[in-house]
Amino acid sequence: MARVPDFTVSNAAAGSDTVGHQEPGDTRLAANTDRIRLDFRPGAPDISLFPSKAWVSGVRDAARCGIELKGYEDRRGHPLLRSELARRLGRVLGVAVRPEQILVTGGFADGLALAASALNHLGLRAAAVEDPCLATHRQVLTRAGLLVHKVPVDGDGLDVTALAATSARVALVTPTHQFPMGMALSDSRRRRLLEWARRVDGYVIEDDYDGEYRFDPRPPGPLYALDPSRVIYGGTTSKTLSPDLRLGWLVLPPRLASAIIDGVPHQRAPTLNQMAFSEMLREGHYSRHLRRTKQEYQRRREHLLAAGISLEGISAGLHGVLLIPDEGEVIESGRQRGLVLMGTRSFWHGPPRHHGLVIGYGRPTREVAWRAMNELIDHIRPRLTPAGPGAIPSGRHT
Repeated sequence: MARVPDFTVSNAAAGSDTVGHQEPGDTRLAANTDRIRLDFRPGAPDISLFPSKAWVSGVRDAARCGIELKGYEDRRGHPLLRSELARRLGRVLGVAVRPEQILVTGGFADGLALAASALNHLGLRAAAVEDPCLATHRQVLTRAGLLVHKVPVDGDGLDVTALAATSARVALVTPTHQFPMGMALSDSRRRRLLEWARRVDGYVIEDDYDGEYRFDPRPPGPLYALDPSRVIYGGTTSKTLSPDLRLGWLVLPPRLASAIIDGVPHQRAPTLNQMAFSEMLREGHYSRHLRRTKQEYQRRREHLLAAGISLEGISAGLHGVLLIPDEGEVIESGRQRGLVLMGTRSFWHGPPRHHGLVIGYGRPTREVAWRAMNELIDHIRPRLTPAGPGAIPSGRHT
């Protein structure tokens, strides 16, 4: 039977779609695990909210019918899961998605590696990433043989003018909720980004890593809906269920589908996990889980805001950035009282343009979440200046 994921403070899930356990070069976290109580690192959901009954039911149904053994030879992923995903994504993206366009992956980074390798073989030799971004994704592109350009973000998202000045023909972006800073790509920049892709005959890889968790009444929609021919859309269960499942998907432009799928040697995600997730989608368990967890994470974010913790960007996701000049001191003093915090430093390509905390309010388990957040507030609030931490300015280029 598929393992129900388990997170502990000292054994958090790590891997392709998660943030590392500590700042690079920092060995103190491992040395002090007995003192760690409250973990606010970004990159993982509250594992106590995992829908164990629905998941086990899905595994049981799949095993009973034996359907997990059929379709294993299809490199794109199990046909039943791709059909369920096509139906769901058609509603989410607002455009028709065919099962044959979907590639089931072992998480977003796995899909990114497959796409980057295929694009390199097609002659697209350079890619652009947002600065800041997740270091793992930069490394994946480099390992695929692509030259990687860093492109700054501001309050309107990726600077498309700066992108156009590079040799890139591929852009990896988080347009609906920039990671880690939290802004959404403005409407004008969305249009210009797609115009850029058409002009250079290139592609945008959209990492919609927490797209199920938008708290505004009218949240920004996926970039894919604006031009399915130029956007490779990536989704994952890492933030909604668990990174341990190693389950994600790409929606491929028709003209790229064969080139990318031909480079896939075998199915990327555990078959039984695919089938359990397919059953959750079919029975409506996944939608109910999302409604329940969305309310929980929204309440946590609003609790921090109400306490005067000003978070950058849009109202969304499982994390928020608090700009603060002395992130190192706040992280270290928090460590002494059992708080595990992460700064923005490791996400920048070079010298940071902003300093702050990336607060993963989604990670603490429900049993301790509110006490954890109150302790975090007590730790941070005395260090805030009366004028507030400031905000990331919008760009001059539209």
